[in-house]
Amino acid sequence: MKRTNKIILIFIAIMLLWVGVAICSTDNSNTYKYNIIEKSDQFEQWEQLSNEERKNTIQPLYSNISFKQTIKRSLYNTLLQQSALEERYNLADSINMVVKDQQSTGACWAFSATSALESSIAKQKNTNTVTELSPMHMDYRTTNIYNKKVGAGGNLMMALSYLADGYGPVYESDLPFSSVYDTKNNKQEDYYLKDISEVDLNQQTRARVKEADLILSTTMNDTEKEAIKEKIKETIKEEGAVSTTIYVDFGITSDGYIVSQNGYYNPNTYAYYCSNENVNFNHAVTIVGWDDNFSKTNFVQGKQPKNNGAWIALNSYGKKFGNNGYFYISYEDKSILQQCISFSEIVDYSENSKDYSNLYQYDELGVNIALNTQYLANVFTKKEADQQGSGEFLNEIGIQLLATQGVEIYVNTSSGDLNNLTKVASFTGDNAIEAGYHTIRLSTPLRITGEKFAIAVKYINSEGSIAPIECNLKDSNMTTIET
Repeated sequence: MKRTNKIILIFIAIMLLWVGVAICSTDNSNTYKYNIIEKSDQFEQWEQLSNEERKNTIQPLYSNISFKQTIKRSLYNTLLQQSALEERYNLADSINMVVKDQQSTGACWAFSATSALESSIAKQKNTNTVTELSPMHMDYRTTNIYNKKVGAGGNLMMALSYLADGYGPVYESDLPFSSVYDTKNNKQEDYYLKDISEVDLNQQTRARVKEADLILSTTMNDTEKEAIKEKIKETIKEEGAVSTTIYVDFGITSDGYIVSQNGYYNPNTYAYYCSNENVNFNHAVTIVGWDDNFSKTNFVQGKQPKNNGAWIALNSYGKKFGNNGYFYISYEDKSILQQCISFSEIVDYSENSKDYSNLYQYDELGVNIALNTQYLANVFTKKEADQQGSGEFLNEIGIQLLATQGVEIYVNTSSGDLNNLTKVASFTGDNAIEAGYHTIRLSTPLRITGEKFAIAVKYINSEGSIAPIECNLKDSNMTTIET
């Protein structure tokens, strides 16, 4: 019987395709300039921090993106209509979410992302029991990739790249928190975590994220705030919990006391609200529901929002925090909902065998910059030589978008020649793809006949293409021009 080697090709970010891209050489030193999406105010503010100050923050999104850019215009208009959803909903009422404790680590981003993913897998399987995933595998596995320190922090884009790269998730039982965290054997400045050289990270991946939604908004007016709120509610009901970044002023002391530095948190009602717009993200939590009637009087007197209503959020400080690990965040909080991620389609390997043979990628970092260019491409070298009755077939292509785009996919399966491409997929107009990570399955698998093969993407947007890439400006000898 003829054997077909399935592959999935994931290119979270891809190199520039020279054909059709507006570039200008400034001299003879092979230095090129590209138009870059303007920096977000949050990133510029974060840039001004010292290295020491940055240790207690989460890096915000580099590019200036509005929520309206991330979804289809028709959906945006629908979200502005009066909500038909219930006034209160809590995902934890139907799914037994695991309350986790990050202890003294800065791994809140990994705890939040794995909690959201756990809920999505449970919802997809229509079960009330979650299979606990390992946040520390996510933290450790991304340490070398991002040249960071274990336990020192990260962000939701790192979490997404880890999942799209195929490195995880793994079960909590594969790499338990207790196996790497020990206050007796490690120094506090090392977050009480084992050195990465002492940890085995070769565990089997237990699932594959095929679809993830990004809800981004570095700029928000009142209208967009309402639209985002409705989008988050629908996402929780349909897909599962939402991981988001936020500024918080509270923490738990070694004696178990909750301290709110600026008095934004009410420990008696488990209610949090920060009205300061000039704060930096320093935490990640998991939104599991909402309560439109949560009274504004529940918040700290003298620091209350104007209206009732709050998100129900799962924290990662254990059951000693809040109401058995949960607390309420005002709809009007100034930092929440600017960077959110949810997971809408996951292949669970506990029920299915691994569904690809080879994964091709260059850009493990994922997206760290966005350019005003229309074409991007990658050229790969085939991993397996053809043998009689076997070969590699291109089945799926993964892309990541920061804004809604029309997308056309082109391939050359016989060589790396970018001037000889064939269009194999098109998603334009009403079928444009929204912000997030998406796996495009080809209608017919394509046999890779050459030693090299090429994949190219054309981004189509009448308001200006936003092409997301991983870009190491220093190594690539590139400079950027903000638009």
